[in-house]
Amino acid sequence: MKTYPSAIGTTIMLIPGILLGGTSVLYVLAGIWPALFINLAVMLFIVHLCLNTDYTITGDELRMRSGFFFSQSISIGSITAIRPSNNVMSAPAASLNRLDICYGKRKHQYVSPRDKTGFMMQLKALNPAIIVPDDIEKAIATLLDKRHQ
Repeated sequence: MKTYPSAIGTTIMLIPGILLGGTSVLYVLAGIWPALFINLAVMLFIVHLCLNTDYTITGDELRMRSGFFFSQSISIGSITAIRPSNNVMSAPAASLNRLDICYGKRKHQYVSPRDKTGFMMQLKALNPAIIVPDDIEKAIATLLDKRHQ
């Protein structure tokens, strides 16, 4: 079992940080304390999500977790392809530099593991039928060649 923490993208942190930080300054200047506390709670929640988003590969399952609200498992045997993506769809991913995991019949899940190469290589090792980008395929072949020498 191996856990891959999510990469944390500056865009995902910067935009809410600027919006919440800016409005928090205004709330302090205006003395609107309840609104300030709500902003701080939202900021803490965003940080919590970013720090507690990870992907765990067990024997035959990929478990995705984001904070205490989202948890999903995918059978590794049902994964058909993994490809790079910058899709902004809602996902258990703390970065916009994502991987699109295709599984089942037309299902997709977007993830952003910090170690994308290791993540794809481990999934490919567990399910050789997974289609991965050519550079990952070459890296896997190189590793296998080194092991057989």
